[in-house]
Amino acid sequence: MPAHGEVGNGALIGVNRDAMLAIQARAREFKAQGRPVEEVAKAVQQEMQAAHPGWARVNGVAFAARAAYNEAP
Repeated sequence: MPAHGEVGNGALIGVNRDAMLAIQARAREFKAQGRPVEEVAKAVQQEMQAAHPGWARVNGVAFAARAAYNEAP
C-alpha cells in the first residue's frame, strides 16, 4: 500500500488505528466542552506531538482532529 515513510509490517495498522481513535476521542471531548474547531485542532496536534515526539508526520494530526470534530455529534 502506498504511504509516506519507511515500509513496515502489519503492526503499523494497529498503531495507526490507535492513533486515529485517540485523535477522535480527544476531538470529541473538546467539542463537548464547546471549544471551537481550530482551537481543538491545535490542542490535539500539540498533545499528540508531545506524546509521540518521534512521529514524522505530526502535521496531519490537526487535519484528522478537524475531521473528527466535524463528524462528532
